Amino acid sequence: MMYSRQNSRAIAARFSAAAATYHRDAFIQRQVAEKLSRFFPNQLAPRRILEVGSGTGILTELALRRYPGSRLDAVDISARMIAQARARLPAPRRLRWRVADLRQAAGGGRYPLIISSSALHWVAPLEEGLRRLADRLTPGGWLVFALM
Repeated sequence: MMYSRQNSRAIAARFSAAAATYHRDAFIQRQVAEKLSRFFPNQLAPRRILEVGSGTGILTELALRRYPGSRLDAVDISARMIAQARARLPAPRRLRWRVADLRQAAGGGRYPLIISSSALHWVAPLEEGLRRLADRLTPGGWLVFALM
């Protein structure tokens, strides 16, 4: 996500190659996302949510259920992962998919809630990636994430 273009392409290629079976085989990722969703703030009714590293939409689906009035921008580095997520999830108008890495996802607009499950460990250096995400938060916003 924050690697050189060459490394970003390699990561995208790796996940794109696994996209067809990823959702079916993502047992650990599903457990992590379900546990992570318990940390979503109850006192928040965000108008906008940014999800970084959305993959096949495991956490996306949980966030859509939890916050039915929110618009969710789901970002992943792999076009094939997003294609799988689109095929799997209904296409509400409040869900927007975007193929991008963290550098591209961290531009423009602020969010009261940014979420990420099992993806930020690909960011190097992690501190810089977290700073970029923190810069995208509205004042008092929440960054809720889990690392492998």
